Amino acid sequence: MRCYIGIILFLNGALSYGQEMSMLRQLDSLYYSSKLDSLERLYGTNKEIPHEYRLAVLVSLSFYPELIQTPITFKYRNISTSMNSRPQLLSMMSLDPQKRKYVVRINKLHQNGFINLQKVPFNALVGLIGHELSHIVDYESKADIEIVLRALSYLNIRTKTLFEKSIDKKTIQHGLGWCLFDWSTYVLNQSGASIDYKAFKKRVYLEPIEIQEKILYYFLTASNTLPQDHH
Repeated sequence: MRCYIGIILFLNGALSYGQEMSMLRQLDSLYYSSKLDSLERLYGTNKEIPHEYRLAVLVSLSFYPELIQTPITFKYRNISTSMNSRPQLLSMMSLDPQKRKYVVRINKLHQNGFINLQKVPFNALVGLIGHELSHIVDYESKADIEIVLRALSYLNIRTKTLFEKSIDKKTIQHGLGWCLFDWSTYVLNQSGASIDYKAFKKRVYLEPIEIQEKILYYFLTASNTLPQDHH
């Protein structure tokens, strides 16, 4: 057990060295702010993003090059979770999956146990957005009927849990493991989320220690696939 903890602590330190490692421990928002025009040019195509989330969304998108041309609209809605993503219904009526468009809904409720996303640290916010982008990557690999069946499977908590944890793993594989770790840690330990929401989060998604374990696994087995300009 002591050896395992030592490996985790080593990993936590080693990944902070940035672009030489397979995952980044901390994203520098000031650095990315200075690159906003470049991020916009590279990753802003076919994207509608509220101004206050623009930097975090574009940074998240930079870890998902397969979504460069994918139409995605980020919009505020009153929803029961922090964010969620789904295909636009009308775009699913096309027989061509490449014409599909997506919506990421951002909860605008801040009271009564909801998380105020405006107060979420940058690293954690990128992790949350990355999770939603991983959903879109998954949708892109599915036919319309498979997406419908996936939505129906959400009625079963066990199936939903398996799926959401697989999406967390996909987020880690895209290089945002530590961002996801920070998001999970923030929700469970630092946010104003309700007790019920925290319990739901712990049941359905990977917990921080599980995320660390997955980061360790991918650190030991995966090659460095991150773009070299990430700091």
